[in-house]
Amino acid sequence: MHPDAAKTICKVEYYCKSIDTARSALLLQPRKPEFPTLLWSDLLRNQFVDLNKVYSHLHAPTETAKLSERIGDHISLVTTTSRTPARKICTFGEWSFAFATYQHDELDHWINFISQTFSTTNEAQHGSIIEMEAAMRRFIFDNQSRCLWNHLEVMHLHHALALFMARLEKFASTSTKVGWSIAIAPIVSTSTNASSARETTELMPAPKRRQADHMQRAASKAANEHLGDQAFRRGFLWRDGEVSDSPSADSTVHAVPFPDVPDCELHNTAALDTINNNLHIFKIVTPLNVDCFKELLKTHPNRTLVNPTCKGLCEGFWPHANTSSFIPSDPELVPNHHMGGRKLDFLKSQRDEELAAGRFSPSFSNLLPGMQSSALGAVPKVNLEKLRLITDQSVGRFSLNSFIDKTDVKVHYDNLTDLGCSLQAIRSKYGEDVPLVLWKSDVMHVFRCIPMHPLWQIRQVMEIDGSYYVDRCMVFGSRASPVIWCKIAGLIAWITIHVRRLAFLHHYMDDYWSIERGIFLIPYKVYNDLRPHSQVQFLTLLDELGVPHEQTKQVFGKRVA
Repeated sequence: MHPDAAKTICKVEYYCKSIDTARSALLLQPRKPEFPTLLWSDLLRNQFVDLNKVYSHLHAPTETAKLSERIGDHISLVTTTSRTPARKICTFGEWSFAFATYQHDELDHWINFISQTFSTTNEAQHGSIIEMEAAMRRFIFDNQSRCLWNHLEVMHLHHALALFMARLEKFASTSTKVGWSIAIAPIVSTSTNASSARETTELMPAPKRRQADHMQRAASKAANEHLGDQAFRRGFLWRDGEVSDSPSADSTVHAVPFPDVPDCELHNTAALDTINNNLHIFKIVTPLNVDCFKELLKTHPNRTLVNPTCKGLCEGFWPHANTSSFIPSDPELVPNHHMGGRKLDFLKSQRDEELAAGRFSPSFSNLLPGMQSSALGAVPKVNLEKLRLITDQSVGRFSLNSFIDKTDVKVHYDNLTDLGCSLQAIRSKYGEDVPLVLWKSDVMHVFRCIPMHPLWQIRQVMEIDGSYYVDRCMVFGSRASPVIWCKIAGLIAWITIHVRRLAFLHHYMDDYWSIERGIFLIPYKVYNDLRPHSQVQFLTLLDELGVPHEQTKQVFGKRVA
């Protein structure tokens, strides 16, 4: 393995712990290259990069992908979109422009190799060379132990390309399309048949390779086996001395702030008049203790996140929405999804619960100027007979989710890889024989704890049983809900780790979990039961912050399902 490839593998392993965190940190750098935003993740994973997308970006850097999301009776909470390059590289000049823009010295071998191939080939075949060059880079990046600046690997590809060009000449008069992956196969084969070897040798003499000693060959074999291991691919291998951290908590240090209400809404006279004339309808409702948040976050380094978070808890959050394309003066009504029997009874019971909690406004009979309604639905919870109320903000001519760019609402979660780092760290510090207990705490109604700004509340009108209600809080069905909650949850994790000094805490949506030494339990007065010391400390912190939780969702043991 080339020494630089070994260094790259170490960096890729580190970045892959949290690609989103690494990408966000990189994008915040003032001197970063103007590289396509959607390709940074591939670059950090050391994966193949499509030069057609790079070339398209260089000619249209502000191009954005159209996104859509649908939530209804046939619920789909996550949608994906493909991004097809707007331009395709067709000439050597275009290829050179896209590649050389971001080229550094270590890629001289590669660009010289491809440039020489272009210069010695008929111009009519340049399109085939471009496709073959992409196929060869895919081959390189399919195995992390290879690198483009390894001269020997480039020379081997040179022979494969020469063989490919000979075949291309042979089949030029037919309509057969040459398979690019087949064309490069001989270079990875350990035993090549005689005719293939003769054909390659006649086109270009193979370079003399220095015999690696036995130790080098063994190391290379071990590295390739390591790279092919499923545990490595999934990130379930850990090195001694790896730092145990929480990507969720750490992401808050460099996270961007919550957006302010846009100017177009601050001049929305129809909505402002309705709000000012009906203050009993539009209120800020949250169980969270804002003063306690402020006090515990006073040492947090990212004030551009902390201050807007505390402001949002007091005045309501704006969900990353650009509503300039639609400012309703007349009411906009979107009918509910069809519900009958059990679902309709559930909808009414949920309305009563939300009214009692103050999250729904008092009822009113007619939509008012500036209002926009959302469709309601009910879906079964996973593996449970219970239902979940869904506010479908993806239907209607001017659906609320259509105003929210998906690239603005990405979320940082902790995962099992991070838990593995914590387990390894605690074992390294205290030994293999120390008993450990794992605990998990689930918080309740996390989205419903977050107040929305009145200018967004006016777009969250619900129709239930012939009456209208304003939903004052964040809903399950908004594209922005996960990122708003998870930034707040990340701040709670940061407080737990850096203020209350409870190491090894991790977070995923509405779950927090950690590891504790020993099996000594202490009383938790709220539940009148016994729990691990660190779990009691965490639940006590949630009580101080006003974050709701229930006893049945707080578990611990040597194994937690």
